[in-house]
Amino acid sequence: TVGKDISLEEIQEAFDACLIAAGTWKERRLDIAGAEFFLPALTFLKEVNLGRRDIGRRVVIVGGGGVAFDCALTAKRLGASDIHVLCVEDKDSMCASPEDVLQAETEGVMILHSCALSRVMDGGGKAAWVEYYKIASFAFDEKGVLSVEPIDGEKRLLEADTVISAIGEEPDLLFLEGRNPLTLTPKKTLQVNPKTMETSLKGVFAAGDVVSGPTTVAQ
Repeated sequence: TVGKDISLEEIQEAFDACLIAAGTWKERRLDIAGAEFFLPALTFLKEVNLGRRDIGRRVVIVGGGGVAFDCALTAKRLGASDIHVLCVEDKDSMCASPEDVLQAETEGVMILHSCALSRVMDGGGKAAWVEYYKIASFAFDEKGVLSVEPIDGEKRLLEADTVISAIGEEPDLLFLEGRNPLTLTPKKTLQVNPKTMETSLKGVFAAGDVVSGPTTVAQ
């Protein structure tokens, strides 16, 4: 494990070149009240593959991408009957594919477009309610931080046994901390020379999602 068993500096000293292709496995977290009750999407999918079945009847998924709909359809397979996908995008600007959206709608998943989460309410140590509001528009700044324009001050509630956060991933670059930090972009990916893919450290290159941000295998 780089950063634990061996440092990047040791690799640089021993080799002429090094390629960082660490992907984007760190799940983004929402900075809202009750965030501790979120179940991260990739964690949820992994736990299901390892045998998890106890998600309850009412499931709320926050996010509008393909992973959010993977979670929604997985929850359906596990027996959840009241499933909501809550996303900031309107119907015409979904990040998920039209096929994912159509399949979810066909299977009874409710999609709440143009909505932003305000908090998750405690139900005795677990999620009980999700509070959200309608928005007129949203935007991400150069750091990927979301800002929204509420339509009104009305807050709405959804009951939930499980609340899943599927708002994207970013590189986990803790292994790079040390005396040779690499230059990052505002979105916390590695900055490289676009012609050579070399980072700010000579002989250290980077490729894949750790440079581009989350993409698909085909891309």
